[in-house]
Amino acid sequence: EKLKRAIEDMDKIHISTIHSFCSSMLKEMPFEAGLSLDFTIVRDDEDAVFKKGLFAQFCENDQTAFDPEISEIKSRMGEVGINPDILEDTFYSICEKDGITWVYDQDSLEQDPQDFFLKARQILKQVCEVLNKQDDPAIGFTAEELKRGGALSDDETPVIKDETRSVYKWFVQNEKAKPSSDCMEMLEKLDAKMNICAGRNDKSKNYNPALLKTGKGVNDRLKKDYQLDQVCAELKEDYSCYRHALCMWFLIGAINYFNAEKKKEKKLTYKDLLVLARDMIKQSETARQFFSRKYTCFYIDEFQDTDPIQTELIFYLACRETTLPENWENCQLKDGTLCMVGDPKQSIFAFTGADIKLYNRVKEKMQQDSNCRVYGLQRNYRSNRQICDWVENSYSKKLSGFGFPDQTEAGTSQAIFEGMTTLTPECVPDHQTLKGVYRYQLGDGTK
Repeated sequence: EKLKRAIEDMDKIHISTIHSFCSSMLKEMPFEAGLSLDFTIVRDDEDAVFKKGLFAQFCENDQTAFDPEISEIKSRMGEVGINPDILEDTFYSICEKDGITWVYDQDSLEQDPQDFFLKARQILKQVCEVLNKQDDPAIGFTAEELKRGGALSDDETPVIKDETRSVYKWFVQNEKAKPSSDCMEMLEKLDAKMNICAGRNDKSKNYNPALLKTGKGVNDRLKKDYQLDQVCAELKEDYSCYRHALCMWFLIGAINYFNAEKKKEKKLTYKDLLVLARDMIKQSETARQFFSRKYTCFYIDEFQDTDPIQTELIFYLACRETTLPENWENCQLKDGTLCMVGDPKQSIFAFTGADIKLYNRVKEKMQQDSNCRVYGLQRNYRSNRQICDWVENSYSKKLSGFGFPDQTEAGTSQAIFEGMTTLTPECVPDHQTLKGVYRYQLGDGTK
């Protein structure tokens, strides 16, 4: 009776991709989603060009009218040597995410970058003065030794490291210049532990023993007496936090600009379709009741490719409660509303959020719900027993650790091993066993 009714109602089935499904809902009730009637969808081939154009506009044009702080952000980024172009790929990635939490140290934005530059120059000056005996005549190298990099002849290996020599040369030439981000760049070149000279003998090198001892004295002076390794580490960390905060501040502005321009041009990306449809069903009781009555049951194929936004949408549409819970996992499903089929071993869209962990969360929810059933589809209709035996032997977990985990490790970040059954001679006569390559001849003689 159910099958007969299903066949009679075949024309009522809505078969589509999830994006097409979301688009149809938004077109039916655009005002519930805060959209205009004439919104358009940016196709895949247009999407990259659209985003690239808006990012370029944001970077190159004066955006004071959009956000007065943008000019300040760009100016401060330039001051610390950050080119906005390096954030382009990050911008694209964020455009595809939902529910971004911006984590950065907002207090660090109150700092003046000149303070970083002055401290860096002071450290560089201290390093150079220790190297050239200005700090202590008993420690350091003579002018001639410095010229050769901590050696007395061309045959000897320089004791002073190449990066240190480069920094020393730069500082001598720019000591009187205004402190800038270059000071921080030079500081980054120095060894983080302030071992700026070779401190121990290396038989593969031809160090001068006396100058090697001098190099060790320089290192000890900087680390033990002045603790410059700790001072540098703290300064670099604070500077990194400041630069990171600037980048986050810039990206927040870029995303806001991107969303504003999309709204002005009445354009939606494929991600927008999912997010707006999800939000409409979650926030509008009118829309939820309408579509829940229109779509009384859902069949989701290839569920392992379903991402968190899609999962939320389907569970909210299939939810029994009038007032939705904040988390989709707390939804009580209406009887006979939802059927999902998936294979976790085929999960290849983890970069979209459709990973095995989400699959397992949904499976666990179904197993815990008394109104739901979970069935394992383990019969292989495509391969004979010999092939299945080889696959199982190859991919069941070995002592070496290779292979899929077994049932005792359920809940891991990888699909568990499941054995397969096949169409065997017990259920198919020998002469009908599917083996080899076949040619089928139809009734009308075609092949």
